[in-house]
Amino acid sequence: MSNISKLEKALTQASNYSEWKQTALALDELEGKHKWRLELESSDYDYHLLKSRIRLFRKLCKQNDYDQL
Repeated sequence: MSNISKLEKALTQASNYSEWKQTALALDELEGKHKWRLELESSDYDYHLLKSRIRLFRKLCKQNDYDQL
């Protein structure tokens, strides 16, 4: 059984989200599906807008400004 097959099986047998997420990330890494996370730019979405919104959301969270969120 290949490592990919083992991880796929482990995904279906995960008993909680934490276990599933750790396994899914390992599977993505092994299959090379993690590379999209490393590139900010994309023609599929406005990455400048997305980046600024994420920055704003993080700032508001730190300030506990739930009304603005």
